[in-house]
Amino acid sequence: MAAGGRLRARFPRAERLRRRKLIARVFSEGQSWASGPIRVVAALLDRQEAPLQVAFAVSRKVGSAVLRNRIRRRMREVYRIHKAPLLETFRQRSHTLALVFIFRGTASVSFAELEGAMRSLIETLQAHYGT
Repeated sequence: MAAGGRLRARFPRAERLRRRKLIARVFSEGQSWASGPIRVVAALLDRQEAPLQVAFAVSRKVGSAVLRNRIRRRMREVYRIHKAPLLETFRQRSHTLALVFIFRGTASVSFAELEGAMRSLIETLQAHYGT
């Protein structure tokens, strides 16, 4: 906790979805939602290292590695800033919510567009899994 009782917005290694088997399970068992240039696939898994585990993907169709990495960094940053309500929901649960955010747009997307789409998806996830 940071000063003032607020959660620190971090993205620790334990929250990264890295195992191939878990990623395959998310795609085979999960549900999907889309907003703007981003699609998210989500699945409830048995408890892992963290209450939330997240991966980010950007298609090679977007452009060079520099552009893809820039978009991936921006998606991670928006997620890091806006994940708190979702994290609080799953901290109390016996399952882990595994998420894969997939960018489907063009390289010319602005940070504001990414932020709006990601916030919308996080709110949708909160509404779906929060109760």
